[in-house]
Amino acid sequence: MIREDFKQLFNQYYPSLCAFALKYVHNKQEAEDIVCGLFVHLWEQRATLQIYGKIESYLISAVHNRCLNVLRTQAGKRAQHEQYRLSIESSGDYAFSSEGEQHLDREALRHLLTAFIRSLPRKCAQIFLLNREHNLSYQEIADHLHISIGTVKTQMFRATKKLQKAFKTYTFSLFL
Repeated sequence: MIREDFKQLFNQYYPSLCAFALKYVHNKQEAEDIVCGLFVHLWEQRATLQIYGKIESYLISAVHNRCLNVLRTQAGKRAQHEQYRLSIESSGDYAFSSEGEQHLDREALRHLLTAFIRSLPRKCAQIFLLNREHNLSYQEIADHLHISIGTVKTQMFRATKKLQKAFKTYTFSLFL
């Protein structure tokens, strides 16, 4: 497959495949990541890849399978998070205030943050940790990972929003 043919294939099918993936994963960025991942795979395997039948059928089937894999992974992470939440509740590492907010001690907070970071996409987690644990600036992270500063900002924004959403019911009181 030559570069121009691939570019034409990408331009022709990318929008419709993203729309198709969005019906499964209900997240535009995730849908785009799935379709981009497929096209990266196609490009990397172009020398040995053999597609029998219509290319459109192959692409739709491949996106469908990738969506199912993502959904399975997400379901597993949700189950793991729920199991961890239940273990925290049963261990007594928190207490309820009169307002019903949960207060976590330092160890419970550490476990919860670890579970949260594990739930992030790999690159997002890496960027988050480089910024928060290693105190690297966005520019330093971009230089270190050979990515744009815009990508770093976007990933940090997403991680922060997910962090706020994940912990919105907790008021942290760290016991020193």
